[in-house]
Amino acid sequence: MQSGLRITVNGKPRQVSAGSSLADLVLELGLGGAAVAVEKNHALVRARDQSATVLAEGDEIEVVTLVGGG
Repeated sequence: MQSGLRITVNGKPRQVSAGSSLADLVLELGLGGAAVAVEKNHALVRARDQSATVLAEGDEIEVVTLVGGG
């Protein structure tokens, strides 16, 4: 049985399932398909690497979306 992991997302504590990837987190945040930049522990993770980047206890994640306007 997999347990939860405690991570920080944009400065707020969050619990995710063990074995979750960054791509899973982006989907969980409702941002699937959106243009986002993601950092894990202060290092940028390319979009193509997010599915293979597994989250670990204590990770600090920053997710930034692009907003258009004028």
